[in-house]
Amino acid sequence: MSLAPEIQAFLRRAAKRQQMASLGRHWCRVLWILAWLFLAYLLLARLTGLVSDDGIWWLLLGMPLLAGGIAWFTHRRVPDTEAAAMVDRFQKNHDLFVTTVHLDDSAGAYQEQIRSMASQASSEKLALSEMIPWDWQKPLARLAGGAGILALAMTLLPQLDPFGKEETRQWLGRQEERLAELRKETEKQERARKPEEQAEQAEALQQALEQLEQTFRVATPERREEIAEKLRDHQKELGEFWKALDKEKLSEALSEEAKELQAFGQQDPALTAEGKAMRDQLREMLKEGDGAELQKTLAEMLEKAEEMKQDKVDAEERREGARDLQTQLQELADAVAREGGSPELKETLKRAIEQMQMAQNGELGQQAMKDGQRSMEQMAQQLKDLADQLEQLQQLEEALDAAQLAQQLNEMGEMNGEGQEGGQGGDFKSYAELYEKLLAEAQGGGKGEGEGREGMKGAGTGEGGEAPEDDQEVDFKTEKSPSHLVAGKTLLEWQTQGVSETGEAREAYRDSVSQLKQGLTEAIRQEKIPPGYHGQIQKYFDTLEVEPPRADDLD
Repeated sequence: MSLAPEIQAFLRRAAKRQQMASLGRHWCRVLWILAWLFLAYLLLARLTGLVSDDGIWWLLLGMPLLAGGIAWFTHRRVPDTEAAAMVDRFQKNHDLFVTTVHLDDSAGAYQEQIRSMASQASSEKLALSEMIPWDWQKPLARLAGGAGILALAMTLLPQLDPFGKEETRQWLGRQEERLAELRKETEKQERARKPEEQAEQAEALQQALEQLEQTFRVATPERREEIAEKLRDHQKELGEFWKALDKEKLSEALSEEAKELQAFGQQDPALTAEGKAMRDQLREMLKEGDGAELQKTLAEMLEKAEEMKQDKVDAEERREGARDLQTQLQELADAVAREGGSPELKETLKRAIEQMQMAQNGELGQQAMKDGQRSMEQMAQQLKDLADQLEQLQQLEEALDAAQLAQQLNEMGEMNGEGQEGGQGGDFKSYAELYEKLLAEAQGGGKGEGEGREGMKGAGTGEGGEAPEDDQEVDFKTEKSPSHLVAGKTLLEWQTQGVSETGEAREAYRDSVSQLKQGLTEAIRQEKIPPGYHGQIQKYFDTLEVEPPRADDLD
């Protein structure tokens, strides 16, 4: 026969009170054990540096929760028998409740009498806090004092590093932070790239080139004014395309003359065979706009990086692979710095080199190799974009050159698209060659057979002679032109009156012309003049005489 409900409820309340008191005492014991362990760890970290004290404040704050969890899973539950014995001791009723709990296991006529007595005793109002006391204020005060001592020790204990472990950990922490910064830079560049806009720009450029070619084909001498207007519009539109594409001055990479000037007086640094091959591949891409070979080399490097980031690769093998990739990237960076490239490409190369250097560290090797591979993939895409951009620039320069020659031919009334058999399908280089040939024929190229003086445009088939003066009045307008580039800045000038020495004016004239010609290339580049106009500007300055005319010649 089971216990009466009122007796069972009373014993359960007593057992719960006893269990909570037991759990509280057990929590205090566990917390003291953790505090001593924490102090030992703190001394080991601060005095030897063998272990790190990173996050130790969070550990101190989390110790009460940790002790509570340990106490909950390790404390002993209080059975009803123990709760009954505790109540009997408090009431001094000669084990009434213990006997009641074990009545089912005994026999006798007194069972009902005992249950009645137990029911009467359980109905009395008894304070469980008095029956099962627990003075929790003093243990908690002692624990608070211990926590204060630990916090004071954490604040005052110096950080010693007799074995150099702490310095190594700090360096590794800085490396991890730097690796995270490089990863963010890679993500930022990936977001900045807009392939849709590049595709739209390429399509718009192709349409502009097709319209220029269409103008070439429909040109006739009878439509000279209309064709001249269309050519000017095409030149203006293509000039805007050229300026937009050449914002990084990539046209300098296409200039053989610029390469010769840059290499004058310089020697290539010591490069390995692979470094020289990448340099030559980069030069070929910059010259022809074809980056297939360089892309192939980068694909091999990416394949090696993919292999090195696998878990099965040991630290030493990964270190050697990262060192080889760093060397290759450094040689490519040297080639880009010498031959030319966009700032974004140089930045990506620098970032990939730094990541490969970090990949040689055993702690960061795998993550750094993954980040380095990602930067190399971005670099490969940037080189492809650069090759496409250079190819478009080359097309633009050829188109602008052909448009300029076509404009000259049209002004002479010799522009006839129906009879042209030159460029086809957007081959503006062939158009330019054709127009140069037609211009030479129209200007009377070759030596004349007639008598008389040489004409203004060279020897031809006519009489030659000088053009008559034109007495027509013109309305000149006085304007002030912008200053041209000069070789240097004048800091002081002193003038006096008197007769100059012989040859002084001639020498000054010669110096002025030489300085003007030397500054021509720089002026063209700084003013961002489309290449279609370079030849005409250069031709004008070539007509300047280096030697001033003598007085006898003027007479």
